Amino acid sequence: MANDESTDWMGVLKQARDELRVKMHLASMDAREHFTALDKQVDELEAEYGPKAKAAVHVLDETGRDVARDLKAGFEKLRASLAGDGPE
Repeated sequence: MANDESTDWMGVLKQARDELRVKMHLASMDAREHFTALDKQVDELEAEYGPKAKAAVHVLDETGRDVARDLKAGFEKLRASLAGDGPE
């Protein structure tokens, strides 16, 4: 995530998570397990960086940005699989 994107990085991840939560009742067990793992990682990332994010705009270190980027990609992949656009 670029620095200008890091301002609301938690909001972006939470929005993706919330959108997928709505679709999960129709999902396969594999997709549900994938979502549960991503959901837990968002909570862990927020616990690690959330309090700091309120005090500073560009709070994510390189590792945090990598994790957030990976989570976003995971949500996008899961969203595509639920839409039938890709593998689960």
